[in-house]
Amino acid sequence: MAGEAPEDDGDRLTLGMRKHALEQLPMAVQTIAAYWQSSGRALTRREPVRSVKVGRNEPCPCGSGKKFKKCCGSASPSTLH
Repeated sequence: MAGEAPEDDGDRLTLGMRKHALEQLPMAVQTIAAYWQSSGRALTRREPVRSVKVGRNEPCPCGSGKKFKKCCGSASPSTLH
């Protein structure tokens, strides 16, 4: 049912099947909306993850004890965490 005209559906849908599906569509959309709006199923809005920029000479946030520039901030990954 992605096409504009019934001919776009090929052999999958007959005109009767297409008409029936289109008649059922408003009720299906309302049922789906009611499902997600009911208590306990509503989507919760999450806050985006905010990170603090680590300075090059500060301790690395991975907990290695090294400076960030010598640990996770180096150009060549020599240490796996």
